[in-house]
Amino acid sequence: MTSAVRGSPYSGVVAGLALRTIRSGLSVTQTLLAGMLEMDTSAIKGWETGRRPLGHARAADVQNLKFRLKLLGATPNQLAILDDSIKADWILAATVNPEPGPHPLAHQVVTRDANQLLAWPLTGAIPNRLGGGTSRPVLGSAQRDQVYDALRESSERSQIGRA
Repeated sequence: MTSAVRGSPYSGVVAGLALRTIRSGLSVTQTLLAGMLEMDTSAIKGWETGRRPLGHARAADVQNLKFRLKLLGATPNQLAILDDSIKADWILAATVNPEPGPHPLAHQVVTRDANQLLAWPLTGAIPNRLGGGTSRPVLGSAQRDQVYDALRESSERSQIGRA
């Protein structure tokens, strides 16, 4: 992850809510999952609320999390959605708190799943592959405005380039 994510006022709410939806769908408590990961329950709570963005976790911890979720019955689709949700948080963070240099979208191919995850905090539409969740990641109105402004600005710049 880049420093754009770490320094951003935007947190990892997309990945956190995706994790919570998957964990809840498996009928697993935060305490049980924390025990399996040999972590404190506060780490799981932090990931799920976005207070400790999952994208900031060590790669080994994320892989261990996915392995344990698989043992608990998570499907390959559910596990893949975690990777896409971390990417969505990274893109949203870089949009809300831009830094010099290319934006992550300048060198990413955004899949349909990642696109739905990016739209989730903006529209409230639950991504197809996640399913079953009823919550929506919270993106404050000022942050939503920043995302929309950045998208509009990018669109206008691309139109100038075509003229």
